[in-house]
Amino acid sequence: MKRGVFAVADVKKGERLLTIPEAAVVGPNYLTRYANGGNATDENSTDGRAADGEHTGGDIMSDWLKTTISMMLIMAEQKNGKGERRWGIGMETYFESLPLDYSTIMDWSDAEISELEGTDLHAAVKEDRANGNFEKGWRTNVSPVIDGLLKRGIINPAERELLTFELFTKASKAVVTRGFNYGDATTAAVSPNSTCGPFMIPLVDMLNHSSSPSHRSTTLKRDPASGCFYMDASRDVKSGAELLHAYISAGSNDEMLRTYGFVDDAPEICTPKRVGKGAIVGACERAYLGCLVSLALLKLSEDLSLAYPTTMKDDEELLSSPDLTQRLRCAATVRLEEKRALLILKKAALKALHYEEDEEEEKGGEGKEGDNHGGEGGNKTKRIKLF
Repeated sequence: MKRGVFAVADVKKGERLLTIPEAAVVGPNYLTRYANGGNATDENSTDGRAADGEHTGGDIMSDWLKTTISMMLIMAEQKNGKGERRWGIGMETYFESLPLDYSTIMDWSDAEISELEGTDLHAAVKEDRANGNFEKGWRTNVSPVIDGLLKRGIINPAERELLTFELFTKASKAVVTRGFNYGDATTAAVSPNSTCGPFMIPLVDMLNHSSSPSHRSTTLKRDPASGCFYMDASRDVKSGAELLHAYISAGSNDEMLRTYGFVDDAPEICTPKRVGKGAIVGACERAYLGCLVSLALLKLSEDLSLAYPTTMKDDEELLSSPDLTQRLRCAATVRLEEKRALLILKKAALKALHYEEDEEEEKGGEGKEGDNHGGEGGNKTKRIKLF
């Protein structure tokens, strides 16, 4: 059964769809409230340093880590039957709505990861796995912080026993796949201690993603006066239609896959980070040594294309197969997106080199003497003008 949010009646453009108060949101400031005994209004008595014990020497933890540890504490509390102690009535329902399992790239097998060969994402994931970065992060950053919470009496020994690496893994997946970052000028105006996230926002994380502006029906916003999050309808929505919004405003499929565990079915062509399209075109058109730069970029595009185990045609045929698994479909989509971007790079370099294709059409008959093309074809010559 598909998870999502659907209109039960016609909705007019501009209608308020939902409002979520800041006190109901799990974010970086929750750890501060936890340290203050759950007092959601007392945010100025500590800035986050008090909650991390002596581990960081007074340095403030990252907002992502604060939210993740907060999720661990709440999950442990729920498991321990103390869900209402901090969050009151209703939070149990939110946590029950969260998925039991998260399908992220962390769960892919080595064989499935190999399907990403040649992509930026493949290199990043291989490095993370080879170095054990996630496990190291738990040992060196997270576990000592939790021990600091125990030392200061913020949590008790029974709760500390529940805050395991397995729970950290689950909380991390929840924050990465369902957390929202809200970074604009209004965020800083909410309060002196306001952050840009990530925020775990009930109901909002039930909405599915669409990269198509014509399919989206709402946008997440924040009230600078109250700090609450809200959504208004950005267009008319018919009863029974699904409400969609964008998890991220712009990004490539490798970012979508690494963050949320899925890819767009029909994405915009996004250029890999290693070859930014704007920089490429600018370099080709404006560089003092334009010819040499363009030749280098042409060689770069060809070399990067050779790193993939499949061709564009191979990936297009794979994606047309109804029997392809979801993970292999994601891998093929990421590969194809990058290859299309490299094709844009190649064409930009050739354009800057004044690449021309001349075609001399020859009309029917037997053709000119000594002309191997005869009367059915024409002579095609390709040349690169360097000067």
